[in-house]
Amino acid sequence: MVCVVGTVACAGLLLVRPLPLAQPVAHQLLALPRSRPILCAESADSPAPSPSPSPPSPAPPPAYESSAFDIALKEIVEASAKDGLDSALDAILDSLDDMFIPTLASRIEARSANGDSAESLEPLTSLLAALQERSQKRFERARDQLQTLLGAGEINKLDAQLCGLIKRDELDAGFFYVLYKNMEDAKDDEGTVRMLTHILTRTEEELEKKTEPALGLLHKLTRTDDASIRGNILRNALVPQTSTRLPDGREVALDPPAPAQVAPLAFAGAVEGALDKVMQLPLEREAIASTVEEIRQVHTQVSRTHTQVSHKSHTA
Repeated sequence: MVCVVGTVACAGLLLVRPLPLAQPVAHQLLALPRSRPILCAESADSPAPSPSPSPPSPAPPPAYESSAFDIALKEIVEASAKDGLDSALDAILDSLDDMFIPTLASRIEARSANGDSAESLEPLTSLLAALQERSQKRFERARDQLQTLLGAGEINKLDAQLCGLIKRDELDAGFFYVLYKNMEDAKDDEGTVRMLTHILTRTEEELEKKTEPALGLLHKLTRTDDASIRGNILRNALVPQTSTRLPDGREVALDPPAPAQVAPLAFAGAVEGALDKVMQLPLEREAIASTVEEIRQVHTQVSRTHTQVSHKSHTA
């Protein structure tokens, strides 16, 4: 099972549901921790391309053409020429999008396929190697973080430690990668999968609280498989609240109604932004199509729910 962490930036946070290309991970809770988390040898980012023995073939236009990727790449190249690569990366690394490394690898591969020499690509391949080395260190940190969580001893302590990591912005996309690789490695160990899935679910829930409400709602919906539960989430988030329930069970009408938690237009903007981001990912067409279809299904249910609510309000 190959897991795509989409574009998870734990600070800025665009959360598109982590997609297994084979089958989704069942969301379960609790159980026992296992031994030390693994750190897989392969990097989460695309490996540096190797020269292809086949004749060069026409390549599609590179991803992120004249976009944030190109701007960031230009800044690094210019700063490297002035202060050296390490200094340049120290200054800009934390501001790079999580898709910068795989996009850089795709750019190198495309240019190599078009006949660019190894010498002309050397600045880019050196940059890619340096970024991958730093990413590996982040994966090692993520492994240690996961090990600490698994050693908490009980769920309440684990949750408290996890919330602390998130509040201090100490988790990044590398944590998701290490977590998913451990879930893959432990697929035959039901207890371990339950514990790791609990960590995944709680991480997603806490990150959703930190992001913009419309985007957080989109992520919550895409990780909820049951259509009826999604419907309840939608009605709670997108419909103005006309009443409130008291502790004794009675409902009291609100006049005027409380505004919706998320405005429909804001949610539509979050969907559009997520689709734009997904379409730019340098991934297999199958993975992109699967993610887009999932977002499309959510959007269809949102439109249906909004229409039903509007109809009821007009006929009331």
